Amino acid sequence: MKKNNVEKLKIGIPEGNIFSEYIVDDKEVLDEVLVDTIEKTANAKPVRKNLDITFVSNQKIDSNRFTSAYKNTMQNKVDTKNREISRCLITGIIMTIVAVCLLLVYVYVFSQLSLFWNKFQEISVWVFVWASVEILTVELIQLLIDRAKAKKLLNATLTIK
Repeated sequence: MKKNNVEKLKIGIPEGNIFSEYIVDDKEVLDEVLVDTIEKTANAKPVRKNLDITFVSNQKIDSNRFTSAYKNTMQNKVDTKNREISRCLITGIIMTIVAVCLLLVYVYVFSQLSLFWNKFQEISVWVFVWASVEILTVELIQLLIDRAKAKKLLNATLTIK
């Protein structure tokens, strides 16, 4: 790992339980407040840089247990983003198909009908086109960025002091 490609973070862990009281898929995860702090701190760093995170605490922390819970938590976040990206792609593709079908109906069927039906069909086509463009660009791009951030946290080097 190149030194100039690594961003260092130092996060203090407060006294108390740092592990969630819930078990996800039979795996221990970190407390949500700690996870939010880690994510907010990491968001200040460039996405393309690797992370070297040092956790500092006055209490004794089992480093294997903590590392395992950290990896489980971040893997859950990556998996969630992957599902959201799949949903976004499927929805966008369906909206595009509906828009194309409506456009074909507009061109071949409704072109002979009244002005009202022409405008109605035209507006319907544009609604589906706009929705699919928004889903496949704006929403998908943000989900890809969020997944990249989650993967960056998943692959971070951890140190516990």
